[in-house]
Amino acid sequence: MTDTLDGSGNGSSILNSKGITHIIHAGPKERSKFPSDEEFVECVVKSVQNCIILAERNNFEKLAVPLVGGDIFLGKADIEKLAEGIIRGVANQLAECQKVKEIMLIDFDKKPPYLFLKKIQQLEKELFSTTVPLSADRFIGILKNNNKTNSWIGQQKTIKVKVGDIRDKNLHSCSAIVNAANTYYGMGSGLAGAIKAQTGNAGKINAKAKELISEFNSLIDDSSGPEQPKPNPKPGDNPKPGKKQPSDDSQGPAPDNGNGNNDNEDNGKDDSQEPTDKGPKKDTDQSPNEWREELKNIDPNLEQSFTDTKIAE
Repeated sequence: MTDTLDGSGNGSSILNSKGITHIIHAGPKERSKFPSDEEFVECVVKSVQNCIILAERNNFEKLAVPLVGGDIFLGKADIEKLAEGIIRGVANQLAECQKVKEIMLIDFDKKPPYLFLKKIQQLEKELFSTTVPLSADRFIGILKNNNKTNSWIGQQKTIKVKVGDIRDKNLHSCSAIVNAANTYYGMGSGLAGAIKAQTGNAGKINAKAKELISEFNSLIDDSSGPEQPKPNPKPGDNPKPGKKQPSDDSQGPAPDNGNGNNDNEDNGKDDSQEPTDKGPKKDTDQSPNEWREELKNIDPNLEQSFTDTKIAE
């Protein structure tokens, strides 16, 4: 999460002047990183759920969420399945919250069909105890109280859908908004570009977001560090029937090293013979910008040859 100024609370911005003070950067990977649409949707859903967790930890009561992953990173995936997955994931995570009471799903499209609006009306009997279709471009649903662990006494958990501009606080009344795509932690075009245009210093916000995400990744990748909290066991959709899920004390599947092989496979080598001064293995799933930073550390001239055009390719 960053502010809407320069990432460090300095300066001014159009968004801040409207009362939108924070951006939560979802940052899922694009469809091409996954063998199936289902796994891509699951990644996006978990990223949105993490956004809600972050809003909860920072005492926000409302959060505005666009169709994360639905633009250039979608590939040929089914966008309706993505919209449904996000709605289900939002409902599951909102049910676990004590402070966040309302999620506003924003259909940023300029013309129909409005995906959130379409899918949520198909799910209303399953997810909501009460619904209020205000008009052709608005929806309000009060979640069913199926939560067995937290008390909802005196509370209502609400999901709303509106069509319009997520940068307009009059539309959603939220001080925090979610940045839609941002796979490589840079606000480029589309909705992310629209948000970028109304920040104070997008370059510094990008740098701050990248710094925070790198810190987050180091925490979840560092097995030698302190034990991290267990993730919410509720994904956007239930696991595949019959697919065995790892227990809390199991190691789970080995990470993919980027070429389709598991790093932990036994290749007949004696690991004890490996040199001890090689240092940690590089993460082959780093973004091009991260590799460019590595080159810069070796020789500043190398960084210059790794152009933005190359990165785009």
